[in-house]
Amino acid sequence: MKHFVLIMMCVMACTKEAPKSEPMAAAAPEPVVAAAPKRPATLALSATEKRHEPAAELPWKPSGRELTATLVDYRDDVNPAQVYSKLVIWGDGVQSDIVKTGECASAVLRPAPDQRIVFRCVRNIGDTVSDDWLIRWDADGGRALRYRHWQGGLDEREPRWAMASAAEARAARRRAKDKRTNEVCCCDNGAGGVDRLARAACAQDGGKCVSDADCMGEE
Repeated sequence: MKHFVLIMMCVMACTKEAPKSEPMAAAAPEPVVAAAPKRPATLALSATEKRHEPAAELPWKPSGRELTATLVDYRDDVNPAQVYSKLVIWGDGVQSDIVKTGECASAVLRPAPDQRIVFRCVRNIGDTVSDDWLIRWDADGGRALRYRHWQGGLDEREPRWAMASAAEARAARRRAKDKRTNEVCCCDNGAGGVDRLARAACAQDGGKCVSDADCMGEE
């Protein structure tokens, strides 16, 4: 009988319901962090700045960025009467003056290979001069950079990177050839006489261009 009582007490102890655990408190919601406001995707101009007329502007998407290249005319405090021009890269939190130059009488902005752009500014400074810049994007620094620059007369042959097409390259070669043809040289007529003639005229007369020193006594 004693053993039976012990067995029953053991069974009752083993089948006793375990105490219920306390419910876990609900996790506090994470605080919502407001996104930093983006800079307005507009070109900010001061009172002395305005877009160039006629407009010269080009959308540019280097490395997935949404940018625009715009030519702006401006005046400064040193010489308020003088107008200058500058190329501004702006949009997607960026605005920087990448090129500053004299006033552009005409300008061209066009895309170039490898997500670059070419900016051409033609200025009238006595002789008409063309400046070409190749602009590239520095993905690591997050900024536009001046990569190459060329300056010359409109009749001079531009570098290949500044040319828009093969037709433009051929036209540049023709201009360079015409310029050389019309240049005056010291022409030896083959009969002991020398004179200053255009290269084309010298060749027509059966002569050849020689050193300028040979014509020194003829001046």
